[in-house]
Amino acid sequence: MLADRYEEYYAAKLWRMIPSVYRALDSAPVAPGPLAEIVNRIGAQAAVLRRSIDRMWEDQSIESCDDWIIPYIGDLLATRIVACLDARAQRVDVAKTIYYRRRKGTVGLLEELASDIAGRDARVVEFFRRLSRRRHNFDPAIGLVPFASLSNAVTLAEELSTAAPLAPSPFPVVEGLSGIYTHTPMGGTADLRHRYGASRTPTAFDEFFHTADFRLGRQSVGWHGIPKLGVFVWWLKTYRVPPSTPVKYANCTKFDQYTFDPTGREVPLFCAERRSGDQFGEAWITPDEWELPGPLDQLLFDMRQDELYPDPADPSPQDDKALAVLQGTTSPYVLMGLNQLSINVGRGRFHLNAGVSPSGGGLYTRYHYGFASDIGAGPYDRSRDEPSVPSPVTSVSGGGNALAAQVASLGATGTLSIDDSLTYGLPGNIDGGGSGIVDACLTGKNEERPVIRATGNSRSTLVITGNGDAVLLLQGLHLMGADLVLAGTFKSVTIRCVTLDPGTAGNAPALFASAADNQQLWPTRLFVEAEIQDLSVQRSITGPIRTRNGGFVETIRIEDSIVQSIPESTGVSFAPQDIYDADGLIRRLAQAPDPLSKFLRSQLPTAVRADVDASPSPPAQTLVNDVAAAINAVLATPFYSPALFARVPLSQATRDLIGTPMTPAQLAAFNRRLLMDALPVELATLAIATKTGIVELSRTTVLGPIAVHRLNASECILDDLAIAEDAQHGCVRFSAYAEGSLIHQPYESVSVASAAPLFRTRVFGLPDYCRLLDSADDAILSGRAGASIVSGAQNGSEMGVFCLEAIALKRRGLAAKFAEYMPIGLVPVWVDAT
Repeated sequence: MLADRYEEYYAAKLWRMIPSVYRALDSAPVAPGPLAEIVNRIGAQAAVLRRSIDRMWEDQSIESCDDWIIPYIGDLLATRIVACLDARAQRVDVAKTIYYRRRKGTVGLLEELASDIAGRDARVVEFFRRLSRRRHNFDPAIGLVPFASLSNAVTLAEELSTAAPLAPSPFPVVEGLSGIYTHTPMGGTADLRHRYGASRTPTAFDEFFHTADFRLGRQSVGWHGIPKLGVFVWWLKTYRVPPSTPVKYANCTKFDQYTFDPTGREVPLFCAERRSGDQFGEAWITPDEWELPGPLDQLLFDMRQDELYPDPADPSPQDDKALAVLQGTTSPYVLMGLNQLSINVGRGRFHLNAGVSPSGGGLYTRYHYGFASDIGAGPYDRSRDEPSVPSPVTSVSGGGNALAAQVASLGATGTLSIDDSLTYGLPGNIDGGGSGIVDACLTGKNEERPVIRATGNSRSTLVITGNGDAVLLLQGLHLMGADLVLAGTFKSVTIRCVTLDPGTAGNAPALFASAADNQQLWPTRLFVEAEIQDLSVQRSITGPIRTRNGGFVETIRIEDSIVQSIPESTGVSFAPQDIYDADGLIRRLAQAPDPLSKFLRSQLPTAVRADVDASPSPPAQTLVNDVAAAINAVLATPFYSPALFARVPLSQATRDLIGTPMTPAQLAAFNRRLLMDALPVELATLAIATKTGIVELSRTTVLGPIAVHRLNASECILDDLAIAEDAQHGCVRFSAYAEGSLIHQPYESVSVASAAPLFRTRVFGLPDYCRLLDSADDAILSGRAGASIVSGAQNGSEMGVFCLEAIALKRRGLAAKFAEYMPIGLVPVWVDAT
């Protein structure tokens, strides 16, 4: 609410103008009477008018005006407002209209348009200049372009053998008559002897010349022709990770080898984003590859180490460099030189050269990675709409076991802030000193990405216990290797900009992949054993979210997030750990509310049945083992019947197996699938599993099946079977869902096959994680005519987690502005560089 108090001022002023007799008749001991109420409402409208008058001066300027005024100022300049763009892009468009018109038709302006309108880097290539042709007498003479590095006498072999970039020949290269690296003359035969230049043929940095391509220009085809202008756009964002803790390879005996990524994964490294607003206009120069936020190539890194790796002799921070390896005990750390180590940028790892060891402490890495949006734990600005944190605030830094002592001393009320991006061991449980927390926050410092990593041969747990109307905020953290368990009672739990590592599936027979130190990358699951009024997940990446052991959540709200589950069992029987909600299963067997539960109860041994009826909550582990053994005995015999499963929404894969001949092993696997479909919360590997309450999803991508009581979903992608127990209530709108799902009648939505090919990759840690394929719409099975996933959100953007990035809208807006400012007669060929 605004603090100008205009409402109170005008309401009081109007109230004083009313005769006292009417004020006395309207007076009430508790609430204002009807006359006072209408005076207050009039006062509120007078306050709106007063604020409009106060802002009249600001509304004269495009920089400070309200959003609704932008089109009116644009009309004064005859600006072609693009309706699909957001207010920021429209404001920039109007503010720079005259600037744009003065530079209309230039390559520099078109690249600046991409930065201003779409907020992305672009490189524009005039494809007609890349056509091979015979030169005529009006062309400037080129001849053989000499290679020049240290002297004009250097040989080509010597030039190509050097790793450092070489000074180009003055005239032909600067004038664009020759390639920078290959020195191929304009229109001439390609010089293939330079590895880097030859490898850049299908990119924006191609130095070779091609025959005409008359196909329609799009992505990888139809590039070269007289009227074609290539527009390469880098849609991925790049993020700079402050000094973090590398993970050492356990099986590398020849070298001390490490991953840059603190989770132990091999991830490709990216260039830093080097272009800024002052590099356009009169200062524009077409960017080189190392200035753009794309994935690093080993050839590029080896050739341009001066631009990509800091110089140890330079005392400045050099934070604009792509990567660095540091050593020391305390910050600021000491930079290691490239003569001390070798770096593989494509796999995101490095090793120390023979005889080199870190001096004065440990090793640290600083690098850039690519991703599509500001979600999950990351080194981006989270200050916008950041909730307030409770006092007192305690800071911790240094990594290692430093977090454990601070967590142990955290009281019922307070904030624990991790002030760096190092890796910390798993602390003890958070319980406010034993009585449960009341108002607590565990947060990473803004623009930092601390990692809490549990190691060992078995999963650990981090238990957070609330007391009464407890309030919990988790923010800016990456938790991996341990499950997060909420116990006690909470009024609200907020998980904001957090990564609960979803894990990485392994190659059969391994269930999970391994990190560099052989630590299994199993998913971090969020188990709710508490009573929670409101559980909010915002801009986060998580593993499965489940209730168990009597846990209850009134409302689960998940916004702008990714929730993923991966297979956690490949057997044909149920191990005790495969029973995700043992308390719920045993309560169901005790009560036997449906035919299947009655059947399973009848198969229990008499002693086990008695223990089930008398079991406390949560049950003893021995009883869980006995129940698992009894269920496994049932799997060996055929028990499917239509009457027994009449009320069970079976998945399509299970229905396809009904009535087919089976071996004993196949029968056990089929029976296991039947029970997982019938008892999903108790037995199935799900992404979201609850028995009660409402689950509300907004702009969220769910990888894996879900089973909930009631479901609301807007602009989401439900990649696998979704079951809502109460399908008569709820709302599913502008979403994609798996065929066979049991949900409320969808609106403006599409169905796809379970685990359909929608995404570029489902592997967490890779830059394209959960990005939609350009061909995602081909997977649609049903929907209205013209339905789309890549532009099917309510605002015309893509469905799912990256909806607010509005890539589809930015593409359309950028195409509209290019049509206005491109040279006459040319057509754009749009190419996604990332």
